[in-house]
Amino acid sequence: MKSVLNRTLPIALAWLFSWAGSAAFAADQAENKPAEPPLVEPAEPAVPERVRALLAAGKYAEAAQAVDQAADEKDANHQWLAYLKGRALYLAAKYDDAVAAYQQAEEKFPESRWRRRYRFGRALALARKGDFQAAEQIYRAEAEYLLSADRKREIAEVYLEFAERYFKPADERESPDYQKALEFYGKALESLGAEAPGQVGAKRGKEGRFAIKEEGRSATGESGDESPHSKEEIELRVARCFQELGNLQEAANRYAQFTKDHPASKLDLEARYRWGGVQLALDQKEPARRTWQDLLAAYGDNKNRRVAEAAFKLSETYSLPQPSSD
Repeated sequence: MKSVLNRTLPIALAWLFSWAGSAAFAADQAENKPAEPPLVEPAEPAVPERVRALLAAGKYAEAAQAVDQAADEKDANHQWLAYLKGRALYLAAKYDDAVAAYQQAEEKFPESRWRRRYRFGRALALARKGDFQAAEQIYRAEAEYLLSADRKREIAEVYLEFAERYFKPADERESPDYQKALEFYGKALESLGAEAPGQVGAKRGKEGRFAIKEEGRSATGESGDESPHSKEEIELRVARCFQELGNLQEAANRYAQFTKDHPASKLDLEARYRWGGVQLALDQKEPARRTWQDLLAAYGDNKNRRVAEAAFKLSETYSLPQPSSD
């Protein structure tokens, strides 16, 4: 782990110094025509006009004072303004004041979406004032976080939210986009990986995203139509995407692998039912028959509607002659 951090830390430092010199305070440009609601919230809130103008003019100390004035206004975004104040003080070369401002923001808003910027900003100010040891401690902690399972889960949450919006749009008039959903489900699985077990909760977090749960099991419904909560449920949704896209062979392969990997899963029945369905669609009648027969043997006493549906569809695998229309 230490060797990885030694390689990661210089990269993090280089990125941070580059980020520090970027145009972080560019105001959003509004279009004349009404815009549709964005898929996700903007990356940054708008900068108050007076603060933006002072920053653009290089009057950084005055900008910090303008931030304090903006904080007294109605509906002020205090968490964002706290970051802007620290940044303005840093640009004014008041590094001790910037460190104090960022420290105060971290303590006052520990759950803020800008908390990482508070820490990075504090580290940058510490480095500029010559306290490299304190700055390195912050950078090292952030590098460890970027490699952690918690970070992987956070990334998976974002991908999963995009996937769900494409798989099952909130607007019923909008058609699903299974190809895009598949891409984001795949990225969510890649982010979770073997080192990031846990549950992806359907309940939205503070920022409107799905929340990964360390413990507990929130099972989906019988049909698997609800939002995925766990890694195995996302895997089943990936198979569903291939099925909806008409890539039946790949869907069959995914369902088969799912039943092999998760034989004790509550979704095993659903996976077997759908596996038989795509096999039949591929005109693989004997394999479909065996799949549904195995399902009935394992779940014959289960009240799940898929059991009755599998028993009914089983007849379709025998190529029974159609009755005469006479």
